[in-house]
Amino acid sequence: MIQECYDSLANITKTMQEKTICQIENLKKHNINRNAIITIQQCINDFSNQIETAFHLKDTPLFHNFKKCSMLCSQYTQSNEKVNFLYDLQHEISEWLSALRQSIHIEDKKLSLVLIIRDEGNYIEEWLEYHLMLGISHIYIYDNESTDNTREKLAPYIENGQVTYIWWPGQYVQISAYNHAIEHFKYDTLYMGFIDADEFLAPAENINLPTWINEIFEICEKRISVFGVHCGGIGINWKVYGTSHHQKKPKGLVIENYKYRAADSETLNFYIKTICNPRTVQSCNPHHMNYITGFYCTSENGSIILGSQFFDGTHHKLQINHYLTKSEEEYVQRERKGKTVPHIKKPSEEEIQSALQRIRNCYNDVYDPLTEQYVSVTKNRLMKKLN
Repeated sequence: MIQECYDSLANITKTMQEKTICQIENLKKHNINRNAIITIQQCINDFSNQIETAFHLKDTPLFHNFKKCSMLCSQYTQSNEKVNFLYDLQHEISEWLSALRQSIHIEDKKLSLVLIIRDEGNYIEEWLEYHLMLGISHIYIYDNESTDNTREKLAPYIENGQVTYIWWPGQYVQISAYNHAIEHFKYDTLYMGFIDADEFLAPAENINLPTWINEIFEICEKRISVFGVHCGGIGINWKVYGTSHHQKKPKGLVIENYKYRAADSETLNFYIKTICNPRTVQSCNPHHMNYITGFYCTSENGSIILGSQFFDGTHHKLQINHYLTKSEEEYVQRERKGKTVPHIKKPSEEEIQSALQRIRNCYNDVYDPLTEQYVSVTKNRLMKKLN
C-alpha cells in the first residue's frame, strides 16, 4: 500500500511533467510570449500547492525544484536575457521524478514509535529494550519536563541513534508532540506508532514486529480497496492490566509482574492506539488519527474504525498491554499528583480509594501472561546494557 501511494504520487507528477514539457516544446517551435510563460508558471505554482496540501513535501528537493522553476519563469518575464531560458526550465522540470525520489525516504526505518514521557526513569529502559527486541526501528521521545534521571537513562540510546530525543515543555502537550512527529519525521519511517510509556505492543507470536505490521497493512488494504478506499492506519485495542494483587512495587519487570487484566467487556478495553502510515495523516489525537481523504483506520481484520474506540476488536495478531495502575502503592501516588489532562481534576482521597477498589474488583479478572515469552530475552538485553 505504501508503494501504491508513492506510485500514485509519481504518476501524478509524471503526468504534470509531460504536460509542461509538451507546452515548452511547442513554445520552442513558435515565438515565446509572456502570457504563455505566465500560464506555465501558474500551472507549476498550482501543482506545487496541491502537492504540498496533500503530501506536505515542503522543504524537500521536489518543493525546491518547483520554486526554482517558478523563479525561472519570473526571471524570463523581467529580463532581456532569454536565450537559454526554455532549456533551463525544461531541464529543471525533467528532474521532478528524481527530486520526488529524494524527497521521500520511507525505507530508512520500517516501524518507529512516538512517545511522550515525564519522569519515567524507573521504567524507560525496560520499555525501550522490550520494543527494540521486537524489531522497532527507531523511537522518537518527547520529554515533557522530566526532573528525575530519565535523560540519563536515555543517553546511551540517543548516542547510538536508536532514540531521537526532543525536549517538549508545557501543559497538555501530547497532541502537539504527536503532530510535530508527523510533520517532521513522516518521510523517515515506513510506519509510525503512537503509544505511552505504560503501554507495550504485544504480538501474539514471537515475530519481527515491523514485518508483521506490514503484512497486516497489506491484508487490510486488499480488503477495503474493493470499496475504493485505502488503509492509513491500524487500530490496536487495549488490554488493560490492573495491580495483579501487588500492594507494593515488586522487583522485576513490568511484563513479568503484571499478568492479570480486565475482561474484554470492560469499557476501557474498547480504546485503541494507532500504528499509521504517517504520510496519510492530517492531524493526531492520542488514540485516533485524522487521515487525508480516501484513507481510513482499520482493525487487524480490515474493519474500518471511525474513532478512538472499537467495540469488536480481536487480538489474534496484536494487542496493547496497558499497565494502567501497576502496584496499588504506585497507583495511589500517581493519582495524588493529579493528571496532566485539562478536563480531569485532581481526585480527592475518597475518590482515589473508590477507584482503587474498582480496580481490585474489575481489572484483575483475567490471567493473561502473553508477554511472559519475552521476559528472559528482555532481562538479558538489560543485563548486557549494564555491562
